[in-house]
Amino acid sequence: MALVVEDGTGLAGANSYVSVADFEAYLDSRATALPSGDEEGALIRATDFIDGEYRLRFPGKRLLGRTQALEWPRKEAVDQFGEDIDDDEVPVEIKNATCEAAVRELADPGSLSPDLERGGKIKELKAGSVDITYTDGAPAETIFSIIDKALSGIIGKRSTTSSSFFLRA
Repeated sequence: MALVVEDGTGLAGANSYVSVADFEAYLDSRATALPSGDEEGALIRATDFIDGEYRLRFPGKRLLGRTQALEWPRKEAVDQFGEDIDDDEVPVEIKNATCEAAVRELADPGSLSPDLERGGKIKELKAGSVDITYTDGAPAETIFSIIDKALSGIIGKRSTTSSSFFLRA
């Protein structure tokens, strides 16, 4: 599948928020080594993850509703400081989070959205002298804190005590 980067118009065929060149520039600006692998595939999976994981926390509404492929661009969106996000903008926070997610996908394909068995809550795990027991109610999925932080300017914080979300004041 060819990479089709959202350009701010609500493309029906877009499948990424970031081009390969912008992804490489992002990593270079942070002195991060580029893991080897299918960069286009990783960017597409990273975009899928960002939209699927965070869509309910994004402000505003899709610019063109269901006719656009991705969650951005959006109308009536404001950031966490009350500043308007332009209707034709894919915010830098979305692009940065997509890059961070793509790094994880390149390093370990499928790691962003693994299948979880039995609800994913491990009660006890023993391997030799190592013994891991998760507390009751521990989230089944991995929390990618760097991605949450990259998006913090446009979404609310995740509650640490429940699966609900709250907005920062």
